[in-house]
Amino acid sequence: MSNSPPFLILDTSAVAKWFIHEPDADKAEKILWETSQGRWRLSAPFLMRCELAQVFWKRRHQGFDETRAGQCFQKLDALAIYEVDIQSLLPTAVQLSYQYDITVYDAVYVAMTQILQGVLATFDQALVKKVQKFLNLQVWHL
Repeated sequence: MSNSPPFLILDTSAVAKWFIHEPDADKAEKILWETSQGRWRLSAPFLMRCELAQVFWKRRHQGFDETRAGQCFQKLDALAIYEVDIQSLLPTAVQLSYQYDITVYDAVYVAMTQILQGVLATFDQALVKKVQKFLNLQVWHL
């Protein structure tokens, strides 16, 4: 039996709340605290960075400029998140997307959760409801 903590697969909806203070940001902050206590090994598909950049870009007219986005990515880098290349996840993600009628983007996170036998951290309740009916997927309830 391994002494390593389980993988917590970070969905963009959870990570974005670390940098953009929205409702439930405190729940997302709890991930960082629990990780500092040794509960989780943070992980995410590289896709999360692209999606996060898009979230920041959408807020560019609200003062979220390139400098601020860069600072957020530096903070993200400091967390040493285990990142997985999307190429290795894509075959499973495509299969899951067709099988469960979810976007390929969402399916990448589900695939990674399955492959690493981890726990998915997401605020996307529609996704959770859709896949938990069919899959034995562990979700960190945010």
